[in-house]
Amino acid sequence: MTTTTKLTDTQTAVLTAAADQPAGWITWFPNKVKGGARAKVIQGLVARELAKAVGDGHRLTASGYAAVGLTRPEAKKAAPRGAQAGEARAPRRTRDNTKQAAMLALLRRPQGTTIAELVETTGWKQHSVRGALVNLAKHLGISIGSEKTDGVRVYRIAA
Repeated sequence: MTTTTKLTDTQTAVLTAAADQPAGWITWFPNKVKGGARAKVIQGLVARELAKAVGDGHRLTASGYAAVGLTRPEAKKAAPRGAQAGEARAPRRTRDNTKQAAMLALLRRPQGTTIAELVETTGWKQHSVRGALVNLAKHLGISIGSEKTDGVRVYRIAA
């Protein structure tokens, strides 16, 4: 005999949104739910064993997925939000037709690219382009090398 759990509309919405998140992290609440009300929603889900506390956040359990008519996807070892420095994370993906994708295309060319070409492509100022290069290396896990030839610094993705 199976019993069904009666959920509020807010709990159902939070569970559904969490089921769409990688590894089932609860990160979204309706705009009307703030502060202590969020804690009450989480508390209700944990009490019904639909969610569990993991690190600083909360994740759906198999019962949480079942409560919204879904099955739990195969678990990948995902780092919890606010993972400690030095822990490995999967590199982020980039979308097509973005300034970041355009920068990557220029960096992948055999001849590389210059700051001037990146400024022209993105429409950003030089200091913004340099910051974006640092972020590309940091967030995408790529190594960007540079060399100075004839007084012009050329950047490219290092092999």
